[in-house]
Amino acid sequence: MHFEGLVLVEVEDNVVTPHWRGEVPCPQKFNIDDIDADNPIEYVIGNWIEHYGRRWIDEFTGSGNGVNCPDGTLTPGNGERQTPTTATPDTWYCKITGETCPIQALVPTDNKEAFIRGCNVEEAAEELDKPPEQYKKGLFQAVRKGEFTGEHHMAGREPCWQCQQKQAVEDVHDPWALTAIHLHLDEETMDRKKRFRQAGLESWVGHPICAECFLELPDLFPDVEFSKWGLNFEPYQTVPYRLDFD
Repeated sequence: MHFEGLVLVEVEDNVVTPHWRGEVPCPQKFNIDDIDADNPIEYVIGNWIEHYGRRWIDEFTGSGNGVNCPDGTLTPGNGERQTPTTATPDTWYCKITGETCPIQALVPTDNKEAFIRGCNVEEAAEELDKPPEQYKKGLFQAVRKGEFTGEHHMAGREPCWQCQQKQAVEDVHDPWALTAIHLHLDEETMDRKKRFRQAGLESWVGHPICAECFLELPDLFPDVEFSKWGLNFEPYQTVPYRLDFD
């Protein structure tokens, strides 16, 4: 089983500054010339996450043996079935039934029977393309073989607001895969707040956004002159990471 994603970094004059928010410590800025590796940025980020990220996952999941079901979501309802009126923070729902998931979308990869018994997807059997029991067994095997890496089911993971708007499959991310717009802006001014509000962006500046969506902001908000407020996207790039578990 493996977990993977992207980390946001800023590179200027060979000096790399990682940017993420969350409970996991972020590495200090470093100079590429000081790193003896073919891909120094990936090397430093990978080693850091290997140490701090693995320890964090071990603490909250029991050595990585719990993966979120691909049919799990933090957004209630599925549009076609009855949709709950409000969502409870950190509550997982089923995309198929549209209701709260009884096992909170956790697939225990070391306990097939517990998953088969706990999943209640049979309550929406008409939504499936195969018998519920067969569907659950196939889903479990896909997760177990690493065909679906899933979301870590633990406190501290947060949804990216832009992924949610795009209705992305994986809209909840690890702490090191998230940043926030306000962390990259100059000191707040009324002029900036007014301009961002006009663009429909102001209410999101403090919310977590993933590295990939962060780099899409200039295209998503073409009328916003981010550089005027201290945010120049040119030095930013994403770095892939991957954590493998037996």
